[in-house]
Amino acid sequence: MERSDYIAIKKSLSFDRTLLPNVGILGLDISLFVFGFWLITNAGVIGFILSQFVFAVVFFHCFAILHDCGHGNFHKNKTVNSLVGHLVSPFCLMPFFPWKMIHDEHHKWTGNIDRDPTMSFLKRCRESGKVPWIANLAWRTWVPLAALAQHFVFWGYPVKLLIEKRATKQQIFQSCFSVSFVFLSIALLNLTLPTLFNVHNFGLSVLIYLVLVELINLPHHSDSPTVSGDQKRFKLWQQHATT
Repeated sequence: MERSDYIAIKKSLSFDRTLLPNVGILGLDISLFVFGFWLITNAGVIGFILSQFVFAVVFFHCFAILHDCGHGNFHKNKTVNSLVGHLVSPFCLMPFFPWKMIHDEHHKWTGNIDRDPTMSFLKRCRESGKVPWIANLAWRTWVPLAALAQHFVFWGYPVKLLIEKRATKQQIFQSCFSVSFVFLSIALLNLTLPTLFNVHNFGLSVLIYLVLVELINLPHHSDSPTVSGDQKRFKLWQQHATT
C-alpha cells in the first residue's frame, strides 16, 4: 500500500466516535456478568462451568474496550477514555497507563525487532537460536504462560521506568496509579462482596481468558517481516505488512 492509497481509504471512511455502540457494549458486558453470577447460584455444576466461559468473554471484552480507550477511540474526550479504561482494567487484569505506553511504542515501532517492546522475547530467541523449552511446552499443552508473563510485564512497568530513569514524573505516577488501581479494586471487591468475588468463582474463567489472550496476541505478528535499527520503521500506511 502506498501513501496515496492510504489517504484515499482514510477519506472514504468515517472516523467519528459514536458513543452509543460503546455504551451498548458496556451494557452487554454488565448483563453477561450478572448472568454469570445467576448461573453460579441457580444452575448447579453445569451452570458454574458455563459461567466460567461467560466471565472469560466479559474479561476479553473489557480488554478490547481498554484497547479502544488506549487508542482514544472510545470517546472523543481524553479524560473519558482514561476513566473508562481504568474502570474496565480490573476485569482484564491490565493496568491502563502501562498498557497504553507500551502499546504506543508498539505501534510507533511495529515490526522493528530492536525497538518494538512487544518483540523483545522474539529478539532474544533469534539471538540465542532457540525457544526456551518451557515456552514450547506451555504452547503445546495450551498453558497460557506467555499471556501470564505479558501481564507481569505491565504490572512491573513502573519499576522498569524507575530503573531505566527515562520517564517523566507524570508517566511514573500514571503507571503506579494504574497498577495500584487494578489490585486495590480487586481487593475491595473481595472484601465487600466475598461470596461473589473470590478465586472459586473466577479462577477457571481467568485461565480461559488468558488462553484467549494468548491465542489472539501471541500469533498475530507471526511470520511477518521485521526490520531492525533505530531509524528503520514502517510508515503508518505500511503497518499492515507486519500484522
